Amino acid sequence: MRRSLLVLSLLAASPVQAQLDFVNDRPGFYAGGGVAFTNVYATSWTSATSSSESGDSDYGFMVNAGYRFNPYIALEVGYLDGGTPEFNDSGFDGRVDTEVDLTAWQAAGIATWPVAERWELCLKLGLSAWDADGDQLLTPVGGPSVLRREDRNGPSFLVGLGLGVTLLEHLHLRLEYQSFEIDDEMLALDAINTGNDDASFDSVILQFHYRFAGPKKSEPLERPVD
Repeated sequence: MRRSLLVLSLLAASPVQAQLDFVNDRPGFYAGGGVAFTNVYATSWTSATSSSESGDSDYGFMVNAGYRFNPYIALEVGYLDGGTPEFNDSGFDGRVDTEVDLTAWQAAGIATWPVAERWELCLKLGLSAWDADGDQLLTPVGGPSVLRREDRNGPSFLVGLGLGVTLLEHLHLRLEYQSFEIDDEMLALDAINTGNDDASFDSVILQFHYRFAGPKKSEPLERPVD
C-alpha cells in the first residue's frame, strides 16, 4: 500500500503532470470531433395530464472547433450529423411511425469549471440551426394508412452539459449531453394528440479535441540578492 501511494505521488509531481496542468490553463484554439448517440423525445400535455415518449436511438457524428480565452470561458462552432432516429407512438386518433434525418450547425459559449488537475465540468449555451426531413406513416383509427414526408428547419436554443479530462498534454476528451427543440410536426404529434406538444432532439457525444495551446510564458528571473 505504501509503495502504491509513493508511485502515485511521484506521478502527480512529474513534469508530464505539470505540463498537463499548464496546458489546461493556456488560451488557444482547439479542434476535434467524435461519435454522437442521438434520439428524439416528445412531450404532450394538457391542463390535467402530461406524458413523455422517447424514440429509437441512432448514431451520427460531431465535428467542432473553438477558442479558449482562459480556463473558464470558450466559444465553439460545430456541425452535427444526427443520424436517423425513429419515433413510434399511438394516440386518440391512431398511430404514427416516423423517422427524423437531421443535421445542424451550432454556435455556443462554454463555461468551464476545473475540478482537478485534469478534470473539468462545462455548461454549453447557444443556438442550433437544424434542418430535418423524414417519412411518416400515419395510421388513423378505422382508416387506411397514409405516407407523408415532412421537411422542416429552424434555429433553436441549445443547452448542453459535459465532463472533460485531459489525457495527454494537448489531447482532451469530453463527454457531452446536449438538447434542442425541433418542430413537433417532425414527429407527427399533431396527428395523434389533441393537447399541446413539444419535441426535442437530444445527443450524447463522445469527442476528442486537440488543444493548440500557446507557448508557456517565461517566468521572470529572480534577481540575485547582494
